[in-house]
Amino acid sequence: VMDPNMSQGSGGVDGNKGSLIDSYLARNENTGRLRCLVCQREFTTKNAVKRHIQMCHFESERVQCYLCLKWLKNQPSLTTHIHNFHKKGLKFGNQDVLNL
Repeated sequence: VMDPNMSQGSGGVDGNKGSLIDSYLARNENTGRLRCLVCQREFTTKNAVKRHIQMCHFESERVQCYLCLKWLKNQPSLTTHIHNFHKKGLKFGNQDVLNL
């Protein structure tokens, strides 16, 4: 996991995280798809690979679910967690406690 504030390149300390993220992606000449240079995973859109790099390879502030108090690694993970686990209500163990 990389810290965008401590990394080399054209981002980091000056706060230009977008250009730092751009330095971690490349286009696959054979397929035309965009590739994450950290894990080699390929994507069809620039937004998808940038989101992947931000979520998977950069440190971010952890966030806590306000429904079950579980800690997650970032805001998009929290959004996914709430959608997957609390869509029909607050679940405590296997019991539905609150219907939202």
